[in-house]
Amino acid sequence: RLEADVRSCRTFGIRLMEGDGKYLLARYDCSEEIFTLDRRNTLHPIKGNAREQEGFRKVRYACGGTLALDILLDRCSAEFFFGRGELAMSMLVYNGAGDGVTFWADGCAHVRIRKSEISV
Repeated sequence: RLEADVRSCRTFGIRLMEGDGKYLLARYDCSEEIFTLDRRNTLHPIKGNAREQEGFRKVRYACGGTLALDILLDRCSAEFFFGRGELAMSMLVYNGAGDGVTFWADGCAHVRIRKSEISV
């Protein structure tokens, strides 16, 4: 679970599955209220139909100043659940064994994180 107070920043982002300079980018534009998942800088960017060849997806989400996400990652996918489940996004991602995470903001963001492991 991630909760980020983004009222004092223009953009908030997370680099996920990071390793060897490659990563999945999750970015929230606070003024436009647009959340973007971008896999163009992953180890194996996936090219599909014409729309998917862009390598990213965008969705409008009004977070009210606090971006609340549940993020599930496995070897080849990333799933994002917004707020209390009002919205969901998922994306196939092939980035090798990258397991790093970097948070960044254009401005000031206060972040609270709870990490859990799931074993099957």
